[in-house]
Amino acid sequence: MLGIYLESGFTILLRGGIGELFASYPAVGILLASGGFFYGGYQSLKERRTRVAFQWQLIAAFMSLAFSIGALFSKMWFSGLFAVVLFGVEVWLMKRWYRPGKSR
Repeated sequence: MLGIYLESGFTILLRGGIGELFASYPAVGILLASGGFFYGGYQSLKERRTRVAFQWQLIAAFMSLAFSIGALFSKMWFSGLFAVVLFGVEVWLMKRWYRPGKSR
């Protein structure tokens, strides 16, 4: 059993590890997965490979959209709302970065 001591005096006990964390809080998993794909697309965009970057970022956006739809149908309201906000931020960034006439 692994414990993390917080400043407030509480200790969080980690028994099941990472798998249990993702099972209890699925929004954490989608944040990491979608963020990883989106950041991979951003790195490709910095290398001027815009098609590849757009594809990676589109995969990330569809992942967060699919998770939000599934979470809302499963009545996981907070996780679904979180994923909808994540999807909105990803789409907003993609529109901003791929604006015609914008120099990178």
